[in-house]
Amino acid sequence: MNYFSAIQNDNLKYNFLKVLCDENRFEKFNSNDKCKLTKKLKKLSSLRIIPFNSKSDTIPNDFNDKDTIIMVNGGAWCVDLFRHIRNSIFHGRTEVITRQGVKYYIFKDYSSNSCNKQTAYICLNENNYNRCIRYYNEALKQIQKTKSYADKNYGKREAA
Repeated sequence: MNYFSAIQNDNLKYNFLKVLCDENRFEKFNSNDKCKLTKKLKKLSSLRIIPFNSKSDTIPNDFNDKDTIIMVNGGAWCVDLFRHIRNSIFHGRTEVITRQGVKYYIFKDYSSNSCNKQTAYICLNENNYNRCIRYYNEALKQIQKTKSYADKNYGKREAA
């Protein structure tokens, strides 16, 4: 199923497109805020995160009925995750598959240089995709209220 057809009546995902279009979507986040959001995203239920080395590894290109994130990570993990999702949507490399009554969103991103090598494979069930969007929105609301998503002691706890 086409991604845009799948989100047509889903305001949460439809409004998230505005966030994905905005190159400055993380400008209000400091490094601790990004760390906290990353930790929250990585704790999504049933999520498998597989590290990827773009020089030697190859990304599986087949659907596997599991929430999986495999991506090249060059900076803050949450920033890269949303960038890969944005790229795959706007380059038309997104699928929506329903298996056993569960809707999965599959995002495939490729490098923009001439080798066109795959840089991300993200497969999220609908609940986890919705949580990703909600976590980002919650963090942004908190930052707008208090100028930080991570509390003052967040850095100290992470160092310990």
